Parts: sequence; structure tokens; C-alpha cells
Amino acid sequence: MDSATVVKNGTVKPALAHKIVPAVEWEKKGNYVLKNSLMQLDMLATNKWNRPVYFAITVGSDAYLQLEEYFQLEGLAYRLVPIKTKGQGGQVGRVDTDIMYDNVMNKFKWGGMEGDGYMNETNMRMTYNLRNNFARLADALLKEGKKDSAIAVLDKCLEV
Repeated sequence: MDSATVVKNGTVKPALAHKIVPAVEWEKKGNYVLKNSLMQLDMLATNKWNRPVYFAITVGSDAYLQLEEYFQLEGLAYRLVPIKTKGQGGQVGRVDTDIMYDNVMNKFKWGGMEGDGYMNETNMRMTYNLRNNFARLADALLKEGKKDSAIAVLDKCLEV
């Protein structure tokens, strides 16, 4: 792992450089590899951290190649980073509070979920994902001592 590259290109913040692992190591479980997984593995092998790699939060965990310990939640996607984080309470990866806060509070456009209108099962499941993300962000902010920001995130969740 070239830690200078991942810090220089913004994959890892300089303040977290000490957490960079020497190599991303994991075990791909199963007796076979499907074409989509083979494509993902090839992309990871040839990318060399030159471009960001993201996984959507809305896909099944089988699409994650068992890389969850290297995920960083930034909003509606996990970014693959060379920092190993054990999941807690059924949650995946770490939360980058700076990026996610900016996305949730300033960049994402919210609408269509407020009020008492009908929501089908698919849309309802999506709202659970979104609520979970708001809660994860607020929890991570509290752990960083940013109580006012955590309250703002929870207020935004209730609003939108």
C-alpha cells in the first residue's frame, strides 16, 4: 500500500494516515466467482487507489465482496478506503462525518417523503436506509463531541 498516494489523492485524510493498513486483505467466501464479482476484483487489482471506488448502500451485501471492514460511509454509498474498521451493532464500516454531514445537510436534495401520502414497500424500505444513515451520522458526531451538529442532523431527518 502506497500510503502517500491515498493521502495525496484524498482517499484518506492526512489526520487518519496513521490508520492506513499495509495491505487490504480479506477472504472472498464461496466456491465460485460470478462475472460481476470477477469484474469488481479486476477493477480493484488494477485501480491502485488512483480513482475512488464506491458501493451503493442499497444493494445486497453479496455485492460487497466481503470488503465491509474497509468501507467508509459518506452518504448513500460506501467508499472503499485502506482503513480497517470492525462493524458494530450490525453496521458496516466507519463514518466520515465531515463528508457525510456536508452531503446530508447541504448537497442532497430531499423531497417526496414528507406528509401522510402513500408509500409502497420499496419506498418504505428506502426510508429505513435513509433514517439509519441519519442516525449513524448523528451517533458518529456525538462520539466526536459535536453535539450541535448531531442535533441538526436529527432535526433534518425529521424535517425531510
